[in-house]
Amino acid sequence: MVRPSFFKELPYVSLNKFVLVILLASGLSACGGDPFFRRDPVLATDTIEVAAPTPANEGLPTALDITTNGFSIAGGRFPERTEDAQRWDFAIRLEDGNLVFKPLGAFGIDSRAAITRPLGGETFEGLEEAPPLSAFVSDSTVVIEMGAVYAARSREPATGCSQYGKLQPLEVNVATGRVKLVVTTNGQCGDPRLVPVD
Repeated sequence: MVRPSFFKELPYVSLNKFVLVILLASGLSACGGDPFFRRDPVLATDTIEVAAPTPANEGLPTALDITTNGFSIAGGRFPERTEDAQRWDFAIRLEDGNLVFKPLGAFGIDSRAAITRPLGGETFEGLEEAPPLSAFVSDSTVVIEMGAVYAARSREPATGCSQYGKLQPLEVNVATGRVKLVVTTNGQCGDPRLVPVD
């Protein structure tokens, strides 16, 4: 085999290892990049009930963690519990007669957690990819509308990078302060795709 002069000092085995390392590095690029071998999205979907913190809702989770381990979404969290402290993305709150998503950043906590306002004209099944970052809100509340579709970005959990998801409230009851919603999250690091690859 004729090798380029750059490699002429390397033994044949080392050249093969060098090429293998380059290919692996390309395929396993960091969060948000376009890897050489881009893997399919790892999607998890669940229906979750969360509630605003009121005496009547004691015992119900008051925040939502959209992260997934590839099999299931973390779901409802209890921010007041030590084990759940800052292990959530959006609290549910009752403000000005509306139920709202309140990202971690809206509490003054530095976080990448963010959510869009309702995405007009979108269906839950039809939302194939999260919109550009400019569409996301991280430091103020977003009103929860029944049937509307939202895109979301998680905080950076133990994996070290955000995950993208989509949400649709199925039931919104301001009187009880409760929300039931369907959530799909892509467990791939920084991957905005929200539907399976054909």
